[in-house]
Amino acid sequence: MKQRIAVAGAGPAGLVAALALARAGHAVHVFERRDCASTASRATTFHPPAVDLLDTLGVLDALAPQGRAVEELKYFRCYTGRPELAAHFRLELLKDQVAHPWRLHLEQYLLTDALRHAVAALPSARVEFGAAVVDLAETGTGIDVCLERESGPGRESFDWLIGADGVRSTVRGRAGLRFEGEDYAKRVLRVMTPADLPTLIPGLAGVSYLYYEDDSASLLQMRDHWRIVLRLPETVTDEEALDPAYLHKALRRFVRTAPDLPAQARDTYSASRRIASAFRRGRVLLIGDAAHVTNTRGGMNMNAGMFDAWTLAQEFSGAADAAALEVALDTWADRRRAIAVDELVTRTERSVGGGATYLAAIEASARFPDRARRFLREVTMLDIAPDFAAPPAAAS
Repeated sequence: MKQRIAVAGAGPAGLVAALALARAGHAVHVFERRDCASTASRATTFHPPAVDLLDTLGVLDALAPQGRAVEELKYFRCYTGRPELAAHFRLELLKDQVAHPWRLHLEQYLLTDALRHAVAALPSARVEFGAAVVDLAETGTGIDVCLERESGPGRESFDWLIGADGVRSTVRGRAGLRFEGEDYAKRVLRVMTPADLPTLIPGLAGVSYLYYEDDSASLLQMRDHWRIVLRLPETVTDEEALDPAYLHKALRRFVRTAPDLPAQARDTYSASRRIASAFRRGRVLLIGDAAHVTNTRGGMNMNAGMFDAWTLAQEFSGAADAAALEVALDTWADRRRAIAVDELVTRTERSVGGGATYLAAIEASARFPDRARRFLREVTMLDIAPDFAAPPAAAS
């Protein structure tokens, strides 16, 4: 059943959906409100099942050399000001369950660039920049999408509209769906440094977490720099956090001998936990940040959005007729929302808020292979990821 599908938003979720749907024979038009592709530094973590997805989509070979493959996770106790290894996990423990037992660190804009070119190469797909979806109207047999372009307003008809237009989703709002949740009290400081951090902390892995009492820091190795991520006390202003002296002071809580580190860039941002009241309403479907956002610790939300997109494409391509598609989409929406509520938010909050208690549980898991495997399945999202063994069947 060939469908005409509009996608609002040319981020990872929207482009994964567009590519999977177009390859299955559906007619797809992606509308992106920006005039050009974003090059902002945003999400960077692709867990092993997401790497499998990139391979299935045919973009991994081009992307992998631009990123950093990470095969280990390490957790350090820093109670004395001198980091001590508390737990060490090797992702090769998952090699019998996933095709790529490693985590890829890659700037999000590199992914969207590769996906956009793959989508644009397909005859049944189009990506249009400078076209904002501003309203929608169901017609009974389809949905009209109201657009704002530089040339003026427009209106186009489709069978379905996928909202992948981010946290402030216009599609979600126009569909009358709520975005339920709250902002986290603590903001986040992110610093990109070219410093050789393993000289500061010997034995550092490409993904390392430092714990001091109930405070923690994340260290992520990229291809040509490290990312340092810290949660800010509520009393610290953005101006104070962006002062180079603050990073030095904050790191010395974990590493007493920490020197001043050079920074390529630094920024602060807020985080929130919010989930749409439903992932489907009529002919509108929500994926990615339009459907759910959560704490950035663990790098799960973007991966979950890509999984939303892939599983949605599977439902469109697997339905035998219109009635079957209706049932399949309802089931998909309920299942994806349950995963967001029961797993996505819960896991990210536990990893941030657990503090010393969470670290003790991690240490215990690392001592036994079976428990270590279960832990890795959870932190890599493997236990809630779809199967990417084959692309969706072609639409008839």
